[in-house]
Amino acid sequence: MAGAWILGPRIGCFVQNEQTGEWQAVEIPGHNAVLAALGTLVLWFGFFQFNAGAGYAVASNANIVTTGRAGVVTNLAAASGGCALLFYGVLRNGVWDPAFAMNGLLGGMVASCSGVNVFDTWSAIIVGILGALGFYVQVWVFETQLRIDDPLNASPLHMGSGIMGMLAVGFLANDKYVASADEAGLFLGGNGKQLGYQVYGTIVYFAWAFGTSALLFYGLKLKGWLRVSEEAELMGMDQHEHAGFAYIDDDGDSHRRPKSF
Repeated sequence: MAGAWILGPRIGCFVQNEQTGEWQAVEIPGHNAVLAALGTLVLWFGFFQFNAGAGYAVASNANIVTTGRAGVVTNLAAASGGCALLFYGVLRNGVWDPAFAMNGLLGGMVASCSGVNVFDTWSAIIVGILGALGFYVQVWVFETQLRIDDPLNASPLHMGSGIMGMLAVGFLANDKYVASADEAGLFLGGNGKQLGYQVYGTIVYFAWAFGTSALLFYGLKLKGWLRVSEEAELMGMDQHEHAGFAYIDDDGDSHRRPKSF
């Protein structure tokens, strides 16, 4: 978030309506949905090692059960988040947009990270939907209210979905999986202690991540190292810096050059 805010939007990402004066986001689509889907599947597979392996041990029956439950919770959260955002895309746009499904399932898995060891399988479905919701709400706020251009939606994915997951622990942590009964989720017999932990942790994490990132990116901006020139941006970094083309336009033939060896 700090990096995208300090860097500023890409040229043409936001335009002002001449009649209303309102700013509108302009979609700049990715160039390859297949590669995006492949990357999503790689991340989906990697989350099993990331979440289920977080206990660092499967040496006892208890650890084996916890590790297995973490894997199931991760997958259910991914599935519910992906389905939730996919169906929302159908209702909003009338098409089955794979980008909605990919972002939803990633948001669901991110939300599951905070509590894979304390969530039940049924609550994983709720957490996945909440993660997808947190992602989409932050994208909407960025594009319509703050005019922050995050090309990969990395901040909504990690912050929006992550916050929903952290708060979900405070409501849905099972008393059988936490250290003491009073640390259970508020909806499952807890007294709010766990929710307080999660709110406090969310604030601390945000302050640290945003603060340190802002210092880094603003320092780079002051030195003139953060953003390329307008000429380079309009030409495209692939062509400007590497003498190549990543996109084929209508005049694709003009992108072909004799090979040099």
